[in-house]
Amino acid sequence: MRDGLTFFDQAFAFTGNNMDPDSVRNVLGIPPVELFFTLINAIENHDLKACFKMVDEACKRGIEFMPLLDGFGKFLRNLLYTRLEAFTPDALNLTDELFTKYKSAVPGLKNGDILRISKMLIDFQGTIRYSTNPRLLEETTFARMAWLDHLVDLRRALAAI
Repeated sequence: MRDGLTFFDQAFAFTGNNMDPDSVRNVLGIPPVELFFTLINAIENHDLKACFKMVDEACKRGIEFMPLLDGFGKFLRNLLYTRLEAFTPDALNLTDELFTKYKSAVPGLKNGDILRISKMLIDFQGTIRYSTNPRLLEETTFARMAWLDHLVDLRRALAAI
């Protein structure tokens, strides 16, 4: 409760009576979900430049590395869960609009691709605390995610032969 009050005081000090979700996120350094949609689109399109730009944008917004990585992990989880229709928007704490956006996002990535990206993220989170250059490590990890070839369904490949 004390932490919640501290966060409220910080947000109120910077926003006053004009407090809205976006301004609170900015004050507290919480990454907006749009940043993650930008990143996953860059990964889908093998766009390394966009990956680097997203990290730069996050840094300019004052978003620290660990909240960015935690947020991306939650984003990947929601992306996978919406595709599998395993949960309702309410269960994932998403609006219907955002749930629909997740469902239609990155059609070029298969569920296996998302699982591989998630594994890379988990491995990366375990090593970043020991890095002397966390930004470079983050940028290159996202670039490696974008560099991955997408999985191909073996049955379809064999049928094409």
